[in-house]
Amino acid sequence: MSHDLRWVQRFQNFDEAYQTFGRVFERYQTAPDDEVVQIALIQAFAFTFEIAWRTMKEYLEYDGYSGLSNSKQTVRVAFQAGMITSPEDWMATIARRNMTNHVYDTAVLQEMITFIRDEFIPLVQAFHSEFSQAMSYGLSKQQLKDIVQFIAAYPEIEEAILFGSRALCTQKPASDVDIAIKGDGVTSALAARLKFDIEADTYLPYFFNFVAYGMIPCESLRQHINKEGISIYRNG
Repeated sequence: MSHDLRWVQRFQNFDEAYQTFGRVFERYQTAPDDEVVQIALIQAFAFTFEIAWRTMKEYLEYDGYSGLSNSKQTVRVAFQAGMITSPEDWMATIARRNMTNHVYDTAVLQEMITFIRDEFIPLVQAFHSEFSQAMSYGLSKQQLKDIVQFIAAYPEIEEAILFGSRALCTQKPASDVDIAIKGDGVTSALAARLKFDIEADTYLPYFFNFVAYGMIPCESLRQHINKEGISIYRNG
């Protein structure tokens, strides 16, 4: 299976594990003192985490990274790539995952339950949300934030619309990022300057195509942007 398909399949596996984990946690909330339910929650936590970090790994490999052999290494690279923003929380989760073989100890069991409830749930919820977005157009939350920050530095731009393969969910690992920009003061020269600035000053491993919407001569392209485009920025 190609990397293009493998990371998507891995995310689908993660999504299923995430949904199962959610159901187990709901059961725990109705019977928090039931030891069988507590152990089931810990098992669901361990499985969900395992699929989560492997999803990170597959996506990083899809994006051109290599040599990722374990969860700690994957978390470090995921942070460097802007995929996650809290590597220390993921490292703490790795440490807790390694404790799951010791839940026969009542103190460890309760410590694990507290960690899952208070720390892991918000972490995995955020990860699931961000990866669902990546499934949509192949950009992490941090990458999209960086792009929007560059766009926002130009007061002439009133709206920015993602279009092309990323808007259609047909992007490849190195697909260009196509963005139409709108505004009374937006010109082709401004679009070219924005392209130069963002490619020169960011780590993002993509080429960018910025087009001034008001100067697009092709009506079919305008129609595509209007119908399929995704608005990623509005000024005010």
